[in-house]
Amino acid sequence: MSRLSEAEPDQPAPELLEQMICASRAQCADRLTIAGRGYIDLLIGLCHRGFACVSCQAPDQGPSAGEPETDVLWIPSIENEAELTEALARLGRRLRPDGVVLIRDRHRNSRHRFRRLCGVLAESGFAFDRREAVTDGSVILCAHKRAEARTQCAA
Repeated sequence: MSRLSEAEPDQPAPELLEQMICASRAQCADRLTIAGRGYIDLLIGLCHRGFACVSCQAPDQGPSAGEPETDVLWIPSIENEAELTEALARLGRRLRPDGVVLIRDRHRNSRHRFRRLCGVLAESGFAFDRREAVTDGSVILCAHKRAEARTQCAA
C-alpha cells in the first residue's frame, strides 16, 4: 500500500489525482516529476491518464545526471519549510524556466504557515501563482519557476 493511500484513507487517490492534474494544468505531453517516495499510486494514475513522462524522485537525492528538464514538479506532501527548501533546491533545478511547482500542504487554515511557504518559494526562485482548496481539507499551492532564477543558478 502506498504512502498516499495510507495517509488518507478517506480521500480516494483518483479524486486527489484529478485535483492535482487540474491545479498544475499538466498536459499529457509534459514531463512530470513527483517528489517523494511511496507515491506509486499517483505515478500509475498519471500513466493511466496518458502521461508518458512521469518519474518519482527522492527530494534528498535529486535527479540523476543527464536527466532532461521537467515541466511540472509535484510535491504531494510537505511537513515544514526546511523540507520544501530541500526539495526545491534539489529537484527545482531540473524544472524548466516557467515550469510549474505544485505543493500540497495539509495545514489549510494557517495563514502564518502560508506566508512562510510563499517566502521559501520566493527565496528559491519561484513566483507564487495561486492556492486551491482540496476536498480532503488540505491546500495546493501553485507557483512557477522564474526565468531569471535559471540564469542565476547557471552563473
